[in-house]
Amino acid sequence: MNPREDGITHINVYSKAATELGMFLSNFYPVDLEIGGEHYRSIEAYRYSLWAASVVTEAIAAGGAYRNLQAKLKASYGYQAKLLGKSLVKVAYGGEIPEDSEPNESFKKKILAAIRLKLLSDSKYLELFKASSLPFTHYYYFGTIDNPAIVNTGRNEWLLLGLEKLRFDLKGFK
Repeated sequence: MNPREDGITHINVYSKAATELGMFLSNFYPVDLEIGGEHYRSIEAYRYSLWAASVVTEAIAAGGAYRNLQAKLKASYGYQAKLLGKSLVKVAYGGEIPEDSEPNESFKKKILAAIRLKLLSDSKYLELFKASSLPFTHYYYFGTIDNPAIVNTGRNEWLLLGLEKLRFDLKGFK
């Protein structure tokens, strides 16, 4: 993985990607999504809202701190959504987030459905997505593009495979 090769040998799904499509596919990208009667400003906001809802108790959910954070999160995108989302999940757990918390299949399906909705809501990016053929990848890099420190957590393979399947389906191959 080399950020200089982004858009040449792969599409990095990252807010600082070299391609428009890679940036758009990032959970941080600002969009307007209506899901289940709720409005979300980004996939990141939706992701953390789903996660928190899956673990929160009724008593905590009724509390003002949870509801206030949830409202702010739904209206956020970018790194702010990540910070607010982590705060909401901590409140939902009643403290710290367990290190081994992995997304279940239902969560993954909902995220991929939201990404599909995001693509279908923007004809420009839908066409770029359908026209693309490079493999999707996800890594962060810090520093400069000429001397990057690359981080690949490997935790998002399910998402990358889901994007490949979604691209296949949207191109009309069933």
